Amino acid sequence: MTTFRGGFAPIDEKPVEFVQLSFMNVDPTGQYDYEQMELKDFMPSHKKNKLLKGWALHRIVSPHPDSGDDYITANFFDSMSDIYKNSNGVTKLTNQQKANYKEILDLRSMSKVEVFRLMLSVR
Repeated sequence: MTTFRGGFAPIDEKPVEFVQLSFMNVDPTGQYDYEQMELKDFMPSHKKNKLLKGWALHRIVSPHPDSGDDYITANFFDSMSDIYKNSNGVTKLTNQQKANYKEILDLRSMSKVEVFRLMLSVR
């Protein structure tokens, strides 16, 4: 079970085909800071990303073993090709972007990434 912390999902004629889920371990003393960074620093750049059709941050609340994952981020894409393009891109970062990225790396570690494909939808 998760709780939705924030995100965006443009409404379109059809649902997106793919979701990429990233599972994060976050030190309990840094969870507030982690959420704020994801929502205030990273979500605006996700909104500008033309390949992303939606993005969301969820906190895992149950089952929650002591050493398990604490958060999931969901990236929504129209195609596997868009996932590959998004993962392959390298951009020059400003000093502020570098500082933000280093700070979030200190707060969390990614345990796994999974991709799921939509098999059936009803609107």
